[in-house]
Amino acid sequence: MEYLHGETLKTDVSALADRIGSRPAGHPEEAEARAYLREQLQARGITDIEEIAFPTIDTWGYALIIPALLTVTGGLIGLTGGIGNIIGSLITLFGLYHLWQSTTGAVQYQVLYPLYPKYPAGGNILARIPAAQEPKQRVVLIGHIDSNKHRLSFSALFKRSLQAATSFMLLAAALLLVAILLNVQVLILLCTLAVGFSTFILILDELSGFVDGANDNASAVACTLGIGKQAARQPFQNTEIWLAFTGSEEVGLIGMNAMLDKYTSELRDAWFIDFELVGSGRLAYVERHSGLTYFNPYYPDSDSVTLARETSQAHPECQITGENVVILEEIATLRRRGLRGICLVGLDDTGWLPNWHRYSDNSANIEAAALERAAQFAWFMIETLDRRKS
Repeated sequence: MEYLHGETLKTDVSALADRIGSRPAGHPEEAEARAYLREQLQARGITDIEEIAFPTIDTWGYALIIPALLTVTGGLIGLTGGIGNIIGSLITLFGLYHLWQSTTGAVQYQVLYPLYPKYPAGGNILARIPAAQEPKQRVVLIGHIDSNKHRLSFSALFKRSLQAATSFMLLAAALLLVAILLNVQVLILLCTLAVGFSTFILILDELSGFVDGANDNASAVACTLGIGKQAARQPFQNTEIWLAFTGSEEVGLIGMNAMLDKYTSELRDAWFIDFELVGSGRLAYVERHSGLTYFNPYYPDSDSVTLARETSQAHPECQITGENVVILEEIATLRRRGLRGICLVGLDDTGWLPNWHRYSDNSANIEAAALERAAQFAWFMIETLDRRKS
């Protein structure tokens, strides 16, 4: 399969990560990446291409820091007592609600979202590849275009405490609300200081620049594009393929939400396969997604897990197994809406996503063999589905 060859896929990774470079959500570089994808698709005769445009924030910091500051403000007002308890509790509740939404990937549905600074060049590219005959099902392949910042919280020193730190912030905010309602002044002070400390850490986390995003997530874009090119040359008999190159994933799954706002009904029975950081390490399909706290894990649907296991058994050369992974990505949005979906990931020797939100996420650390195995495994999954409809 020519377009699923590792070195061929790596060429697309290099085009995105080296030629274009970092691709912050809503910035011109993200738009340039979409233009590159459109050119690549059209060059292979894929013409059913749609762009879904939207303004977007360019970092998740807005959706975390502003609600955290509101929560601290609520605590400070609550310390005044009397009417301050009522006002403080309302502000704290408002901040806590927004913090919770941020940790579940529903940023664009926050009440405050319209007030955050926006960048105009956000968007998705959708491409459709018809089946060889009347289609009986759809498979949607997902690879997000944008890249994140180099983050202190994802360093080797701190990433293992990522869930604990985020959970601590939410618990402190929730306890602060209770303390204000009960007017327990010492507890109000302690919880306000705790949320304030978390806010300080969030601010520090925003100070570095954007990364090249070779693994996260040019690797996914390359696999999605490669399968699309191969399917254009070698269509599946009964399966229509959608290629979903989503934007603004790193800032709150905004691109996926925008696509599903338009197409949930049409895609109600579709199969979704999401690629995340598949350019190095050992490969896995995710059986349990941790989320960013201890409070909101999520799971792929049982049909998709069964499909992945069946494919893994039939193609042991792909060396893919099921794993529980610390991650928040676009399957969360799909499952929240009751849709099918499973994620393919690469993992390092410690079980973490390789070079996740680090400057080391560059093309020098991409392995052609990992890309090839990920793309071929997804292809085999689609083949399995296609045979079921024969």
